[in-house]
Amino acid sequence: MIPVAEFKQFTEQQPAFKVLKPWWDVLAEYLTVAMLMIGVFGCTLQVTQDKIICLPSHEPRENLSEAPCQQLLPRGVSEPMGDLRELSGLKNNLDLQQYSFINQLCYETALHWYAKYFPYLVVIHTLIFMVCTSFWFKFPGTSSKIEHFISILGKCFDSPWTTRALSEVSGENHKGPAATTAGQATVTLTTTAGEGEKEKVLPEPEKVVTEPPAVTLLDKKEGEQAKALFEKVKKFRVHVEEGDILYTMYIRQMVLKVCKFLAILVYNLVYVGKISFLVACLHSPARLPFSSQIFLRDRLKVIRIKCEELREVPLWVFGLRGLEELHLEGLFPPELARAATLESLRELKQLKVLSLRSNAGKVPASVTDVAGHLQRLSLHNDGARLLALNSLKKLAVLRELELVACGLERIPHAVFSLGALQELDLRDNHLRSIRGLEQLYLSHNKLETLPTQLGMCSSLRLLDVSHNGLHSLPAELGLLQNLQHLALSYNALEFLPDELFFCRKLRTLLLGYNHLSQLAPQVGALRALSRLELKGNRLEALPEELGNCGGLKKSGLLVEDTLYDGLPAEVRDRMEAE
Repeated sequence: MIPVAEFKQFTEQQPAFKVLKPWWDVLAEYLTVAMLMIGVFGCTLQVTQDKIICLPSHEPRENLSEAPCQQLLPRGVSEPMGDLRELSGLKNNLDLQQYSFINQLCYETALHWYAKYFPYLVVIHTLIFMVCTSFWFKFPGTSSKIEHFISILGKCFDSPWTTRALSEVSGENHKGPAATTAGQATVTLTTTAGEGEKEKVLPEPEKVVTEPPAVTLLDKKEGEQAKALFEKVKKFRVHVEEGDILYTMYIRQMVLKVCKFLAILVYNLVYVGKISFLVACLHSPARLPFSSQIFLRDRLKVIRIKCEELREVPLWVFGLRGLEELHLEGLFPPELARAATLESLRELKQLKVLSLRSNAGKVPASVTDVAGHLQRLSLHNDGARLLALNSLKKLAVLRELELVACGLERIPHAVFSLGALQELDLRDNHLRSIRGLEQLYLSHNKLETLPTQLGMCSSLRLLDVSHNGLHSLPAELGLLQNLQHLALSYNALEFLPDELFFCRKLRTLLLGYNHLSQLAPQVGALRALSRLELKGNRLEALPEELGNCGGLKKSGLLVEDTLYDGLPAEVRDRMEAE
């Protein structure tokens, strides 16, 4: 770590240099000193104070509420271990070191990085400002000229000629008004004497008119010194004006300070809004005093509630205007399970995630109250059949939908009305077929295998799985009797299953840029094939059964010229015929 004393040379300045500083530099100097004091004080508190103490928290993997209390109790000693005596040894107090490590780890993870490093940032920025302010006093090209100018200025002030000239000039300024006053007094006295005694007229003007003789402003020696000093100032001025390094250096350091200030302002505006402190309150009581409800109304972001029945959920939960995630777990009474009514969610203006684990018979109608901003909806029905899902159609901005263990036998039609949907989770259901699915695009993913259940999509007409990592294809693809377009380009396929050629309605088959070493003769069974792409593979020859594909022409066969020339002449003639 670099000690602060190393930067002392940048902050120490000669008192005479302050003559060259304008008022804004002087103000900036005092501000940087105050910033440095604040930064050093904050860094000292960060290093010396340790007020964060972490307590153990048991968090099960699946659900916090599923952890039995017995897991938190110490396990009893087994009978074989009961006969062993306690071993004694040297105490090394390593447990204290573990606690210190845990506290430090908590400090690093719980506290926001901006709050941790803010004092250090203040010190660093302050030192940079100090260096920028004093740089032209330390740079060799400018410091020599500044010192030369200060020395000339000092000679000017120390010269006796300067002192005498200033005193003579100030004396002349006071002499004019004094002489005028004296003249007025003389006339007055003469006028008064005319009226009285005449012998007093002459002595009074003599006192006023008589003045000490004017001294010479400069003698010969002092004139020569003044002339030499003027020549030195003149040469220094010409030297400075010919090379504008002083001006350019000062402008550059001012520009650098302005850019530094703008950078500090920009990143503070960007990151201050992102500072958030999340406090996890585990196993808290649901009944809170009114003052706590008011405090949490705009500050609580995530809440998870588990109760025996959902009607026991406190009403203040549905008034949390700043809530972003709401997780409810509980059962509806048997007589109310079919209706599945919840309190109104209209006050939850910021709600983005809603999770409900219950035995509801339908999607609660109050979900539509947050349809304008709800992005993720999770319904876990514990195997109970979810019958009515019409409310899902109104969730226009929903991106993620989970319907887990809802007893579904097919994909609900309401799902296809969700235009913004990106993820659909249908785990632990009873799906038997997806007969309504006609087009499936899975390109540009990282798929390595295709599920065998894909063969249940009997209505599928288009399947695009290009740009993935597929090494093989399931034989169940042969069940897709309505498949017309199959894109398998840019994968790692080494062979094709024979069942694939059972798709007799296939018109487009894209197999380019794979690892195929041969094309099975069964390709001739695809009578409707009109477009076949085989470029970028390891094929050595093409089967002559391609001639049985009546709709395949040369323009629709994308393959290397050498492979095409290897086909029999009659096959090529038929493909080239119009």
